[in-house]
Amino acid sequence: MDFGTDWVREIQTLFAETLFVEVESPDTDLFQRGILDSMALVELLLQLEQSYGFTVPLMDLDTEDIRTIRKIAALVSAHLSAPARLKVR
Repeated sequence: MDFGTDWVREIQTLFAETLFVEVESPDTDLFQRGILDSMALVELLLQLEQSYGFTVPLMDLDTEDIRTIRKIAALVSAHLSAPARLKVR
């Protein structure tokens, strides 16, 4: 998968289909725009776990890693590229 477009597109689709939110740009600040609040964050983490088979423990989560679609795509790509660091189901 080409990180530059495919991962970003996948995460945009995940937002549209599971969180029912269309994000205008992969660089939109999801917190600043009110798209990610505490409930949406929990749902996002659940969807990432179900879709990609890894968990991101809340205490290990840096909000900067999930501030934009592009950063979430990078997080997913990094986790899937480094399976030794993951908690795989």
